[in-house]
Amino acid sequence: RPFKAPGMEVVGLDRSPKSLEIRYAYDQDRPAAEALQKALTLACQKSGSEPLIRQIAQYQGRVDPRVLEVWWPKPPIPTPSKDTP
Repeated sequence: RPFKAPGMEVVGLDRSPKSLEIRYAYDQDRPAAEALQKALTLACQKSGSEPLIRQIAQYQGRVDPRVLEVWWPKPPIPTPSKDTP
């Protein structure tokens, strides 16, 4: 089954995780989260990291079943080059 992305919310760097995360609330959504993890792993092969899956049980009752969230990581902090004054 294809995934739909009805929208995007920018939460800011202070709330962004350190690595790519797939979040879900309900136990029955774990297989869909794993399928999305496989798809994102293939799409992000060059990054060398596998998306983490996290169940956020406290969202139950606040979000609908079959809702997955993809949280993009903070961008890496650039290290100054030796040529930078």
